[in-house]
Amino acid sequence: MEEFLIGHLGAENILTNLSQTTYPLQYINQFQNENSIHKKNLPNVSPVLNLLDLHQIHRGDLYYSLLTSLKQNLLQRIEKLSFKELESLLEQTFPYIGFEDLQVIPMSVMKNMTPRVPPAFLLKLSESSELYEACPIEVKRQIWLINEDLFREKIDPLITTYIQDSQLTVELNEMIVVEQPLFAVQLLPAKKRETNAVLQELVAIVGKLPSLYQMLVGHIKKLFSDTCNYALCNLRVEILMTFHDQGLSDVYNRDITHSLAWCVDACIRDYNIDSRRMKDIQSAFHSTNLSNNPLALGDVAMVFANPITMNCVTKSILVQLKEVVKRKQIPKDDESIKYLSSLLTLALEAHSIIKHQSHTTKLPAVKKEILQTFYPILASQLLDDHAREITKLSSSSSTSPALESTQVEEVDSNLPSLYIKYDLCKIVTLSYVVKRVIDKDYPSVDKYLKFLNQLVVNNTKSNVEKNNSDSGSGDNNPGNELDESYDIYPFFGNDFIQTITTNAINSKDLKLNTIIFDSFLLKYRYTKFVQKQLIRYLLENHTKINQKEYISFIQKLYHAVIYTKLSCVGMFTNSNNSTANELDSEDDSTGEDNVNYHFRNSASMTLQQEQRLNDDILIMSKQLLDKSGNRLNEKIVPLLFDYLKSKTTFTPPIHTSNTPTSNQATSISSPRSSTQSGNSPAPVTEQQQDTVMTDNISITESTEQTTTSTTTTSNTEDSTSESMTTTTTTTTSNVIETAMEQ
Repeated sequence: MEEFLIGHLGAENILTNLSQTTYPLQYINQFQNENSIHKKNLPNVSPVLNLLDLHQIHRGDLYYSLLTSLKQNLLQRIEKLSFKELESLLEQTFPYIGFEDLQVIPMSVMKNMTPRVPPAFLLKLSESSELYEACPIEVKRQIWLINEDLFREKIDPLITTYIQDSQLTVELNEMIVVEQPLFAVQLLPAKKRETNAVLQELVAIVGKLPSLYQMLVGHIKKLFSDTCNYALCNLRVEILMTFHDQGLSDVYNRDITHSLAWCVDACIRDYNIDSRRMKDIQSAFHSTNLSNNPLALGDVAMVFANPITMNCVTKSILVQLKEVVKRKQIPKDDESIKYLSSLLTLALEAHSIIKHQSHTTKLPAVKKEILQTFYPILASQLLDDHAREITKLSSSSSTSPALESTQVEEVDSNLPSLYIKYDLCKIVTLSYVVKRVIDKDYPSVDKYLKFLNQLVVNNTKSNVEKNNSDSGSGDNNPGNELDESYDIYPFFGNDFIQTITTNAINSKDLKLNTIIFDSFLLKYRYTKFVQKQLIRYLLENHTKINQKEYISFIQKLYHAVIYTKLSCVGMFTNSNNSTANELDSEDDSTGEDNVNYHFRNSASMTLQQEQRLNDDILIMSKQLLDKSGNRLNEKIVPLLFDYLKSKTTFTPPIHTSNTPTSNQATSISSPRSSTQSGNSPAPVTEQQQDTVMTDNISITESTEQTTTSTTTTSNTEDSTSESMTTTTTTTTSNVIETAMEQ
């Protein structure tokens, strides 16, 4: 092949010849004559050149203009060349692909040769990052087929962005169980996929190449096997349905789960699996032909392990169980319940199937204990709920809530062992509790939350006693002071916590809020995610809580916030600061066989997730202080102010009516002064916290008494509460000063 003196080759040639000749001017004239436009070949060019010279057009500009014109002409002809001609042209032009002005020619040739570009050229492109980045997407796809590492580098940031999306996290954490379709028109699955930038970009990356799609799905499955992150199951299904939405049949028809995912997508759209949909799922499941593709069961399991699908299946089990109760039948004899339970069991075993590459070809069987013991227990509970609702409707309006709550007995004695033993029992029971929260069934909600709390307490006591016996120490947690040791995640996860919080806030029911927040979630305030949900509750209901309870709630909450913040310092000080993709890191929870798969993501957080949660708590705490206005100050809630000061350069708001003096602030300040004296920061103890709260509550009680006396002229209870709030803010300062002087 003829070698052209282009770029550094031409420069080196000129430099070498100039250094060797004794007549440089003669050599320059000779070089110009040999490499300029040949007048012999173009006899009519001389007048044109002379005219351009008269107009002072530099020859360099002329040559560059000619190059651009010839290049455009060649690019147009490339579109019409045969494959043999393209191959020949690629061999001639590829050596000059490193030159910016000529790079577009071999790139265009390879684009038109897709998908049959010779591998030798693709390997050379993959070895140079600059050339690789300059390749059009059609060429990159062929490079990815022979270099999977580059493909992973391209898709990993997108996958990370998808599973860390805050909106997706909120959506997957909502175990909403409703009787009507969940999604509005603008929130239909297809509409949401259409507006998801990550899904659209992944489709654009894969294009119409089934091989790349299989590589993408295989990588998602590998990540799920390594991390047990169920958001990846959501991605696995959504990317398939995005190809379906765009009509790329060459790709989605190669996915053995397409028909099944399409049926499930329709069920999610309606948020219900009725008898017709169940038959469609059964038919689609049989079409997967698992006998010839035993490893495909893992893909099927991931379709149902999508948290949204799991919630839909669980909701359908409860609906079907209710129908069985109405028909006075036995749950274990109902085929719909058995099939739905098999699907839910498959979903819960998805990680194990993928990780161990099980060669199973059938749906997993549902344990006999679940069908013969658990479902009858739940059916009996549904029957009791129905009877209580009928009694409530027929009873007089004078029935007291206290009498109503005493009519509910304890949970069945067999339920605790079943709940601990089987993941399916956990999921269905928690969904039932969410349903009772939505229906504002105080007795059932209270009963089952106490049941969950007892499981946590028993497990915590057992662990504490075991640790004490192993260390030979005495009882380090006397009485019921076990709050800091509570481990809730073996029994329920963030999805349950967020869902009951959402529905309790939406209910605007004070009694339900008391049962859920004061009597249940506040006990687990040393858990980060619970702290966020408790602050969320305060942001929505701070105007409905009286001052005494408000201060007590905040003090308890921020004692836990400060304590957990200090406890986490040592945990992350020695952690690896590598910025490698967190998807490739080993998930600590994969070895915790005692924690069911569904809650594992709740039980362990990466450093990034921990930081995002801390940031959310800080932002929401500032919002809480701003919304509360004069109700909160550093005297009354020192722990809240302590927390904000420790996190930022926080300046407390100044209110004329209740600004504390320096002596008063010192006397009621949080017991963390050791930090300022140079000692290591110690967590605030419960006893110190209670002392602070007792002083503040006594001041608040005096304030409320003064407020009550000022508002006795009002006869309407609602107007009284409004005036009490106004008067409290104007009299707090005087009462506090009097109390401090005494």
